[in-house]
Amino acid sequence: MFKSTDYIHNINDVPSAWIFEHYLKTGKLKGQSIKKKSIFNEKDSNPSLVIYYNHRFKKYMFKDFSTGVAGSAVNYMMKVWNCTFSVACNRIMKDYRLHFEEYEHMIDEDVTIQGWKVTEFKTRKWNKDDLNYWSQYKITQDLLELYNVKPLKFYKMSLLENKQVIEDFIVKDTCIYGYFYGNEEGNLAKIYQPCREDRKFIKVTNYVQGLDQCNRNDLCIIASSLKDILALKTIGIRADFVAPDSENTILTKSVINTLKRRYIDVITIFDNDTPGINAMKKYKDLYKLRFCYLPYEKDPAEILKNHSIDECQRKIVPKINKILND
Repeated sequence: MFKSTDYIHNINDVPSAWIFEHYLKTGKLKGQSIKKKSIFNEKDSNPSLVIYYNHRFKKYMFKDFSTGVAGSAVNYMMKVWNCTFSVACNRIMKDYRLHFEEYEHMIDEDVTIQGWKVTEFKTRKWNKDDLNYWSQYKITQDLLELYNVKPLKFYKMSLLENKQVIEDFIVKDTCIYGYFYGNEEGNLAKIYQPCREDRKFIKVTNYVQGLDQCNRNDLCIIASSLKDILALKTIGIRADFVAPDSENTILTKSVINTLKRRYIDVITIFDNDTPGINAMKKYKDLYKLRFCYLPYEKDPAEILKNHSIDECQRKIVPKINKILND
């Protein structure tokens, strides 16, 4: 059996989420915020104390809006037990060692941020770094602008509770792009961060990508992402293109019925991997849509990255025609 003393040396080795889960019986905390009645204000009739994930410190913390008291999980337990910081730390560590020895595993503090919203952003001009990124896929600035893709100087994420900001932070990076819809610059649908390992996409609102640019061709292709739409347009596929706002989202029945009324044919082209193939099969099962499987790179953007436009046309166009003619 593992010894807890080998892993739990000080209070920082105890996940903040576990402290709230264990002592306050909050249930599993995975990034969401929860509200409770204030322990600092006896007259608190409506829950005004928020337990939330602090992005800056990567810990769960609390803030009481009725009194202004705020702090860490340890600070909270100090108030509950009416004790010093040292006493609270020793008690928490003792209880967590017992938990650790019973379950023989550490609790992961890395949680998914939930409840955060994009509250501010600023666009900027295209630069050399943007060209270097998109040109590897042979996607031009003109096409990006046609599809309302704009580079962002920064964006701000905020955690709000009752329209009050608990915490916020600003993100700046070399390559950050906003996917916009409609004719107004403020209509931000999604943020794309291709240089990040995590959270490459931040969804801002529900939106069917590509819908604004449809020109009423005979064929409509449902792709898995806007980047794949741009790749297929660059290759020269004669069709209109749409994509759900997330790879994990299936277009609704009403959207599919609208597309079927507008176009002679509607097919899907998703990634060449298990999730992509399963998604195409799901569209076929739900909506009787045929799909075009491309057994080359992972997706159309990668095909375009690794082959010339002419080669891509020779590989993809016959595949699409075969589906349409069957």
